[in-house]
Amino acid sequence: MLKAFVNWGKTERIVPMKRRAQGEGSIYHRKDGRWVTTVYLENGKRKYLYLHSQEEAVRALQLANQAKMQGNLTNTHNETVEMFFLDWLRFRLQPRVRERTYQAYHDLIVKHILPTIGPIKLQKLTPMQIQQLYDLKRQQQYSPQTILNIHKLLRRVLENAVYLHHVQYNVCHKVHPPRQPKGI
Repeated sequence: MLKAFVNWGKTERIVPMKRRAQGEGSIYHRKDGRWVTTVYLENGKRKYLYLHSQEEAVRALQLANQAKMQGNLTNTHNETVEMFFLDWLRFRLQPRVRERTYQAYHDLIVKHILPTIGPIKLQKLTPMQIQQLYDLKRQQQYSPQTILNIHKLLRRVLENAVYLHHVQYNVCHKVHPPRQPKGI
């Protein structure tokens, strides 16, 4: 776009307006009244943010670029708990532990965790859903030690998700783990 500068009634010259740098993102206004912020991710894909005002869009672009520089902006919004947990088992855990340990973790995940919270998107997982999982296992008459083992495994896997920037924080930190049985 071009903009004319006026100085005491005289037009001096036409100067092009500054553009954003390549890959910095963009902001535009839609016909339905919303503002769209587009941010380019490291893998070449785009992330779109829809906002109500131009000020919100500018701020969102600044925050998104800052998160991208810190490595916190990822394109994992469609990843489910099941997808992440199975990938974690296969690529992060299996090469590092013995077969029996791997099988114990696999059984806990497949039998207890995935049927309940597997279809939930990883970034949408809430502490309430984790607490409901524990309550369900308590109603199914599982021992407190089994529920505690589920909690420890969930916490470990979600810590790995935070480390890999798939989620912002570990929701297990907001859930009270079941009490550990006496004598252990």
